[in-house]
Amino acid sequence: MVRYFEYPCLPSEAYLECKHILETLGYNIEIAAKSEGIITTTYRKTSKDIRRYDYAVAVLVKDVIEVYIIARKHVFRRGSESSIGGDILTETHISDKLPYSIQSQIFHDIELGMRLKDFQPFIRSVKK
Repeated sequence: MVRYFEYPCLPSEAYLECKHILETLGYNIEIAAKSEGIITTTYRKTSKDIRRYDYAVAVLVKDVIEVYIIARKHVFRRGSESSIGGDILTETHISDKLPYSIQSQIFHDIELGMRLKDFQPFIRSVKK
């Protein structure tokens, strides 16, 4: 879950613009390391059908801007139906995938902000 953007300015300016975009979209910044070009947000909750997910956004500004979604999925524990009163019903798993509809929704808002700042999306080819 990654998107790439080219930028027409200095990396430090692109970093500040990315931070501003995330703050404008209502994300709370957890880590902001300007010298490293890294921004991460706190987790947000979302759901699809009965599934619950938490996700955070990470931005890395290098030669291009890389925007990542970091996800956690809540799953029902085995046997949770029979232990309603006692134990925790769900556990959290790190997930490298979110439903496409959730990914699209998250990236749509970020991409719109990036395009307004004249950061152009592109597809990075991966050689095998």
